[in-house]
Amino acid sequence: MALLAVCCGSRPFNLAKGSNLRKVPDEEILTSALPTRIICAPEAKDVRASTNPSPARDLTDWLIGAGLFLASLLLYLRTLAPSVATIFDDSLEFQLVCFQPGIAHPPGYPLYTLLGKLFTFLPVGDVAYRVNLMSAVFGALTVALVYATLRQLTDHRLPAILGASVLAVSPVFWSQSVIAEVYTLNAAFVAGVLCLLLAWANRRTAPSSPSEDEQRTDDQWLYAAALLYGLSLTHHRTMVLLAPVIFVFLLIVDRRIFTRGRFLAKLILLALLPCSLYLYIPLRASVMSSQDQSYQSTLHGFLNYVTASAYVKMFVTENPVQEARTVAFYFNLLRAQITWAGIALATLGLAGSFRRSKIASLLVLSFAIMAVFVAGYNVPDIEVFMIPLFLISAAWIGNGLAVLWDVVTWLWERRTWPGRPRLRRALYVLLLAAGFLLPLHLWRAHRAENDLSRRWEVHDYGVDMLSQPLEQNATVVGILGEMTLINYFQQTEGLRPELVTISANRENRRLEEVRAQTQAGHAVYLTRPLPGVAGEYHLSSLGPLIRVRERPAALSDTPSHPLSVPFGNLILLGGYDAYLRDLQVGQSLRVTLYWQAVGKIAENYKVSVRLVDGEGHLAGAAEAFPVRDAYRTTSWRSGETVVDTYDLPILAGVPPGEYTIQVTMYEPNPPEPLASAEVGSVALPPTLGLKGAGPWDVQHRPLANLGDRIELLGYSLFGGPFKPGDHVPLTFLWQALGTSDQEYTLLLWLDDDGGWPESEAVLALSARYPPDHWQVGEVVRDWQSFLIPGNAVAGRYHLRMQ
Repeated sequence: MALLAVCCGSRPFNLAKGSNLRKVPDEEILTSALPTRIICAPEAKDVRASTNPSPARDLTDWLIGAGLFLASLLLYLRTLAPSVATIFDDSLEFQLVCFQPGIAHPPGYPLYTLLGKLFTFLPVGDVAYRVNLMSAVFGALTVALVYATLRQLTDHRLPAILGASVLAVSPVFWSQSVIAEVYTLNAAFVAGVLCLLLAWANRRTAPSSPSEDEQRTDDQWLYAAALLYGLSLTHHRTMVLLAPVIFVFLLIVDRRIFTRGRFLAKLILLALLPCSLYLYIPLRASVMSSQDQSYQSTLHGFLNYVTASAYVKMFVTENPVQEARTVAFYFNLLRAQITWAGIALATLGLAGSFRRSKIASLLVLSFAIMAVFVAGYNVPDIEVFMIPLFLISAAWIGNGLAVLWDVVTWLWERRTWPGRPRLRRALYVLLLAAGFLLPLHLWRAHRAENDLSRRWEVHDYGVDMLSQPLEQNATVVGILGEMTLINYFQQTEGLRPELVTISANRENRRLEEVRAQTQAGHAVYLTRPLPGVAGEYHLSSLGPLIRVRERPAALSDTPSHPLSVPFGNLILLGGYDAYLRDLQVGQSLRVTLYWQAVGKIAENYKVSVRLVDGEGHLAGAAEAFPVRDAYRTTSWRSGETVVDTYDLPILAGVPPGEYTIQVTMYEPNPPEPLASAEVGSVALPPTLGLKGAGPWDVQHRPLANLGDRIELLGYSLFGGPFKPGDHVPLTFLWQALGTSDQEYTLLLWLDDDGGWPESEAVLALSARYPPDHWQVGEVVRDWQSFLIPGNAVAGRYHLRMQ
């Protein structure tokens, strides 16, 4: 009893040598000890018990995980690419290969291909959209798995939600969740394997020895991890990097596993068994080759393909990016994903995780080995290979917020008012609210760049190529991505299946194919300019394609609007065609010009085609060298006719009415016009809604609601600096939220830096097309001009509007 009184005393004391000791009755000791504040260490908690949560707690985590999955999926669906969205990366290839199913580029991606094939059966959107949807699903699943992983690191749920949310809206991960790509499935495998290993380790590091039944339960976690890891090896080769990490982690947590031979053999078998999926590649190779025709049906060819050995040589031993990437380069990539605040929290979470060093070792080793790989892999799009690093960083961010709260709680208990639970809860909520500003900031900063929901350009381009009146014996020659786009529409939508496509990425190879196909009597078309072809053949436009003909070319095409407008002494504009094309988003005016070369031309002229109203306001424009930049005027032969096509995207909200087509030919360096002419006109309809609107083409997008009747979608102020007496050109983009039977005015004025108004002007809102003509949902572009007073004092001003 006396010993208890000394250990729990309120302050230490020294006992002088030779002091007289008085025997104190036990009752007195107890009485004197009562006022003393006794701080005892908490009883050691059985980790095994904490990793076997109650059904209610387990259900709560399942519901939170499901909520994170659904919230992330809704975000990705809202910003998902609606169809084919790219040409020159792997996304388009995967959309076609999953439909066939075929053989993707090395290492073949058999699991991804088969899963993608299942998604192509969904009754929603087109085939490309369904494969895009697979990325969204696995991206959302990864977010839920990151939450589950964090729950193995911390008892706090809200910090775990924060960490998962940061990954969900980090720009690179978000960008890969809205197109057909392999990286969200790979991230799901990384998160799943880490989560299962941590769940096993939490049980194995419990202070109590497991019973036989508990050990069998523990084994199930490793069985699941081994099977999931084996599946991941059939998807992305970077998962091989985790093999040494897993080996070391097992040694750290429980090296006795390596004495259990039968159990170890089962783990290895479970990890290797899924690799039999690679047999899909030689089986499919018996009926088709890979998209780029690079697969070789031999054992050596198979091994080279599934190990992607060509990429090792290209991106490890060589450096195609031709740049030295420093530590600062990779750090800035990480900072762009999680911000400085995220880096601070991740650092705190990393440090705090070492309170349980065995558990911490898994994420630390995984991060380290993947960082070493990324530093030595010289691929141009290195950021997508860093997604596992971003994932682990997000986990550390969540753990960092949990550690921060634990520190605050410890200080609270030691230094402040432990008896005020409401104040403590309020502080907890405040800390979490501050933490959740991070994913909110990331969402706001990157939602525009990652919103692909209106990206129909590639889809429209592919349909446009196959909608042209091509001959039955036509052959299209282009690079691999463009031919894959044509093949996609041929196979998935049955457009012009008889059309022959030849892919050749090297220019000399394309020129050889043009010569061979022309000599064989085929109608040859190019998808892009080709050096050398203009010197041998006559070129003309057919929609987005370039028609190749042997000279002299006999053209049967005649313009619907004949003209005879001279452009200088050697060029004559013989006519034009013009018609509006309805696109998935907005409209485009296709203008085809018929040039006639009167003599040999010495200069390379460029052509500008503009659509303007009576006051010169621009509704659409395009400029290029003739025939899609492929047939310069110096290559034209005297007497030949050149058919030259331009596509003018119609700007969103252009008021309905007649617009004039202006054609200008000029020398580009330095810009010097040869001639300009107004060749005709076209009537434009109103823009009925944002869904069908073309390019906004505004500098600022405030989205300001004005009285629930009109919304300001955006505005632009072009030019400057301005002088007294100048007109400031302004463009407003409005949307009608309701009908109106009255006109509105705009009050514009200038404020100096002190806030004093200098001048003002009252202008009619959309005088050319007044609001009482607008329909509900209609988008209207309003061109205005503000006159700076001639007596204005030089200085800096703010233009205000009411």
